[in-house]
Amino acid sequence: MACAESLTVSFAPACTALKKPGGFQNFGYIGAISDLASITYATGAIESLTWDSAKVLTKFTTKEFVVTAESPVVDEGEGNVALITHTVNLPIYFDTQAELEAAQTLLDADRLFVILPTINKQFRVYGISSTDWPFESFGLKVTGGADAPGQNLNDPSRLNLTMTGNMPNIPQFFIASGGTYAASETELESYL
Repeated sequence: MACAESLTVSFAPACTALKKPGGFQNFGYIGAISDLASITYATGAIESLTWDSAKVLTKFTTKEFVVTAESPVVDEGEGNVALITHTVNLPIYFDTQAELEAAQTLLDADRLFVILPTINKQFRVYGISSTDWPFESFGLKVTGGADAPGQNLNDPSRLNLTMTGNMPNIPQFFIASGGTYAASETELESYL
């Protein structure tokens, strides 16, 4: 039974959580579909999100090059609808009990979405359906992973989580009004 709907915790670990040189250089955003009131689309891309009351997007930080996202196309389902499996592999680093409990909220949550920056300065949205489908009916769920307790030298403690969900569309872009990476990042940061 999943009861944690809103993600009001931080997934930004303390620097001690990494326990090796390099620091945190990658980031993304995560939220719960149930916290969204509406989605604004422009030319097929997501332009903005409207939240229910005081709900917000949550930013996470992680090590560079460890977050991966792929979307294999699966066979057509009933009604000749092609489904695309949105998959996000997300390591959550932790050093304290509070950080570990924050990560637990991801395991308990249903219908999540993740927004990730790409290497070519764009944002992709995983877990939100296209404009032809009700976004409330979709989302990602933690479907696998492993607890890596960091018992070896320079081996950080982390949860290697896999989040998946079947969508009727490939992951869309998040392109805020203005059309630039900076404008999109500013819009996303305003939701925090």
